[in-house]
Amino acid sequence: MSVKEGSLGAPIRHPVDWENPEFVDEKLLDDEMRRVFDICHGCRRCFNLCESFPKLFDLIDESKSGELDSVESKNFKDVVDACTLCDMCFLTKCPYVPPHEFNLDFPHLMLRYRVLERKNKKSSLIDDQLTKTDRNGKFFSKFSNLANWSTKTSNKITRPVMEMFLKIDKEADLPMFYKDTLMTMVENDKAISTSKEKVVIFPTCFVNYNNPNLGLVAKKIFQKLKIDHQFFYDVCCGMPQLEGGDIQSVKEKAESTSSKLKQYIDEGYKVISI
Repeated sequence: MSVKEGSLGAPIRHPVDWENPEFVDEKLLDDEMRRVFDICHGCRRCFNLCESFPKLFDLIDESKSGELDSVESKNFKDVVDACTLCDMCFLTKCPYVPPHEFNLDFPHLMLRYRVLERKNKKSSLIDDQLTKTDRNGKFFSKFSNLANWSTKTSNKITRPVMEMFLKIDKEADLPMFYKDTLMTMVENDKAISTSKEKVVIFPTCFVNYNNPNLGLVAKKIFQKLKIDHQFFYDVCCGMPQLEGGDIQSVKEKAESTSSKLKQYIDEGYKVISI
């Protein structure tokens, strides 16, 4: 049977086997990282996607042998930290994803490393606090004017302090907060449509707390199309926790959200995420 290159067909995504003890076995993880990194080193199609790949290739090129065998495993952390789990390498670039026999999944490998970091209590406390989007969103919405003033890049008082203690670059643009969240704005919206098309909109925590106007634009579109629509938001989807390797939290949020959305699906609603 001929082997198909992954990029010539739809990639096959294997489930994350995160509850398997071998998933966080340090030796097995290091072996797999070296296997994958060596393949990446010989290919380099992803050199321009994100910082992970240039960092990896520089590590190898600047090593004693110019090969992966002379790169210390402790240096892999910089490669992992640069990955945002955007999946672009897996979905658009890599020719070695399943069904290819190399079975390469770079983003899931980065996730595996972060899960091990969390298991070994090496995850960042500051990062964990920043990922509590619902708590932070509810709190800063109450003081939106103060929060937005303090996070402006032009603020020479607060931004250097944030960079020092929270490790947030003082030049980085940060999202705004609004006194009224999107769900507050649409709370009393009981518009009834005779349309057979029905959608329930999951706005995400970012739209709910940081960009409610995007949700209102979506609302206007559905009104214009005369499509019955409702907004649903319970908790953050869990992507911030996924980036930090906290898969247990992601699992709990996924189960909660999906179980509550099921009632809409049973009533014929299509689920749309902004």
